[in-house]
Amino acid sequence: MIAHFARVLIVGTAIFMLGVSLSEAEKDFSAKLVDASIKFDKIQLPEELRRVSAGTREVSEDWYVIEVKFDTKDEITEEVTVKFFTDMVDSLKEAKGNTVVLTSEVTFINVPKGNGHLATAYLHPSAVKRYGGTSGAKGIKKANIHVDLLENGQSTGPGIDFRQEKDANWYTSFPQLTGILVNLKESPFWPSELLKFNQIKATTR
Repeated sequence: MIAHFARVLIVGTAIFMLGVSLSEAEKDFSAKLVDASIKFDKIQLPEELRRVSAGTREVSEDWYVIEVKFDTKDEITEEVTVKFFTDMVDSLKEAKGNTVVLTSEVTFINVPKGNGHLATAYLHPSAVKRYGGTSGAKGIKKANIHVDLLENGQSTGPGIDFRQEKDANWYTSFPQLTGILVNLKESPFWPSELLKFNQIKATTR
């Protein structure tokens, strides 16, 4: 009798745990990445920033931007975090082991219901020169990109890719560097691009 009760208890516990796992896996999130929405291209500085004072060396204007879109179906979604990963070649390192993954993230708050919400990450001209390998900007254009989406800190799914490698987890296979690929508020495109974006959560220090 005790053995039978123990078996029933174990089976019941397993079914309960399976139910919990399924409910977590099937959670109905408000936010969803738009498939095939990743774009990666050169972007021009705003006109007012391209005016250089006499005697000041002008930095190349070849900034690059990664752009992705997401939809939300709730009237208000508290927080949506977009994480960017892109593989680059560090020209300051030896050929063996010179692949790195640049990462950036941005969190939007109080996101209203709608389609085509925009999120971006930017690469400075000097970073383009260094992390494009020996090809510079041409090397940059060959980069793979992965984007993850989180809602209130929870992943909404496996993310989407641009020129995905055979290994779906390629972006975890190389050293990750932060602070090089920057979000909108850390770029010169803020605040001129302000009206295209939802409210970005302030960074607390």
